[in-house]
Amino acid sequence: MILVLLGTQKHDFSRLLKAIEIKVNDGLILDQVIVQNGYTKIESKKMELIGFISNDELDKLITKADIVICHGGAGSIFKCLELGKIVIALARSKQYREHFNDHQSEIVDRLSEMRYLIKLEDICKIDEYINNSGTFTPIKFVSNTERMIENIKSFIDD
Repeated sequence: MILVLLGTQKHDFSRLLKAIEIKVNDGLILDQVIVQNGYTKIESKKMELIGFISNDELDKLITKADIVICHGGAGSIFKCLELGKIVIALARSKQYREHFNDHQSEIVDRLSEMRYLIKLEDICKIDEYINNSGTFTPIKFVSNTERMIENIKSFIDD
């Protein structure tokens, strides 16, 4: 199963969903595709669309997914990496009015350079990225959140 995450941004990100829809309709993506589409409005006869879901339900879907395709939001990406998923990420672009700036490009570029995820550079070849994702071995992501919380608690207690 392929899970597509668009997060909770109020900006439209139909560019990504239209590219996936074309490949699904052409028979180039055969997997079940479930999309958390948030505010992005699109109709599909082939993809299962879910606007918003709870964190628990999102964790279940991510755990079940073979691949996650997502926007360049840090929350979506890091949640998937923490759950050990292969992530293909496409940054929202200011040019297409998908965001107010291009900070997602910086996030995706850096995490791709570090080999945590696959950067989707050619949206027209998204099926090839999916097919080749099995040869990608991501660097294991280890969160420092718990250690940081303990350091802050220790500092406050002292």
